[in-house]
Amino acid sequence: PDLLQFVGVGDGNGDHLMQLLREKLTIDGKEKEQNQNLDTNSNNYDPGRLTIRTKSKLRTCTTIVGSDNATELVEPSGVVEPNELQELTKLLIDNVQNTNALCIMGSMPPGCPEDTYAQIIASVMRDNANALCVIDSVVGLKFMLNQLAALKGARDRAVLKINVSELCKLASFKSDDGKGGTTTSNNKRSMISAAVDGFAKAFGGMEHVARAIQCILLTDGKDPGYVVQLKLVEDDEYNDGSLRPYQIYQMDAIDLSNHADILFPIGAGDAVAAGTLAAWDYIRRA
Repeated sequence: PDLLQFVGVGDGNGDHLMQLLREKLTIDGKEKEQNQNLDTNSNNYDPGRLTIRTKSKLRTCTTIVGSDNATELVEPSGVVEPNELQELTKLLIDNVQNTNALCIMGSMPPGCPEDTYAQIIASVMRDNANALCVIDSVVGLKFMLNQLAALKGARDRAVLKINVSELCKLASFKSDDGKGGTTTSNNKRSMISAAVDGFAKAFGGMEHVARAIQCILLTDGKDPGYVVQLKLVEDDEYNDGSLRPYQIYQMDAIDLSNHADILFPIGAGDAVAAGTLAAWDYIRRA
């Protein structure tokens, strides 16, 4: 994998991060010998080749983990300068050929225009007709959906992966009625359906959203997740109630409570997004 990213300088945290990436992602000769399917150039792979080191310091995020929840304290981020953004764009353009898959994760630092992720999607998806895309971010989402909808054939290669609370927030839909009652599977499904309707309304209509992505993948912590498969239905047919423009499937969550080596949920969302993209690409090639 290649990480297209900004990493700050200053107090040594950025250097430490890059060292960890090289230790975890670089394939040594012994591993290569054991797995003949690895790229023949793996031992020359540099995880930092698409990284821009910015003048601003790397921000530090601290997570306080409780028995059933986690609180993340995120420091303010330094500003990316225009020339640093230009360098990142050039790196992308120079290395975009033969890209199989793209995963958009997290937020962008100050200094990046709202359509930065959309421009990255355009560069990868336009020049690689078979590239897959998983969006695991709500930053600049309107621009990303607009870009995907404008690219011919992109919707069959793109999905949005967010959690249920993010969907409700984007749809301006309150998921909690404040009564403290138990949420049944049917109630949750009805809530998600209403939130999907609100989401589509907020992002240009159901037809527009369905032309951009084929599915919305929803996680909900330790509770079951959901796949919302979107259908290409014109808004006129959807608005008069004659057609349901999506199908909702429930996906049971894996119970990790008995796994002693699972310490805390930090990075779980990123892992799900990356794993989904890797599995999708693997299944497609099988």
